[in-house]
Amino acid sequence: AARLGANAEAWVASHGALRMILGGYLNVAANTLRFTVDALGTPRLAEQRRVLEFSLSHTDSLALLAVASDRAVGADLERVRDDVDVEAVTREFLSPGDSAAMSVAPADQRRAVFFAAWTRREARLKLHGQPLDSAAAEPPLPACGLVVTRALDVAPGFAAAIAAEGSGWRI
Repeated sequence: AARLGANAEAWVASHGALRMILGGYLNVAANTLRFTVDALGTPRLAEQRRVLEFSLSHTDSLALLAVASDRAVGADLERVRDDVDVEAVTREFLSPGDSAAMSVAPADQRRAVFFAAWTRREARLKLHGQPLDSAAAEPPLPACGLVVTRALDVAPGFAAAIAAEGSGWRI
């Protein structure tokens, strides 16, 4: 926790909440859950009685957790920041559709449009287990062929999205 500086308390709280929520879904004590980390550093449950996927994202003092049964899921949460060159990042990383949306957005709304697109992209990348610095604007579709991405209204000044395989899931 010391490596996290000012955000250490938020990091500890989000991971504690993760344990409690997953323990509730699995009907086990939170402190009995064991985790492994994949090659990209993504935590996974080490042992499960049923397939339970999760994705945790945190920034500043907020956290977003997506939990799904029997389907891959990804979540992203970002503070809308002024220190990002949204035009340059859009050109390099976002899809042609997201780039088009940026180009027609009023100047005072471009930052919000960018972060909405960015969180959708990051949620899809997390769902696929791809590195977040991947240049792929559109990750490949899973075997089921469908990924649904939903934007979330979490708090003023923040953007968030959840992506999951298939349809018929709810928030």
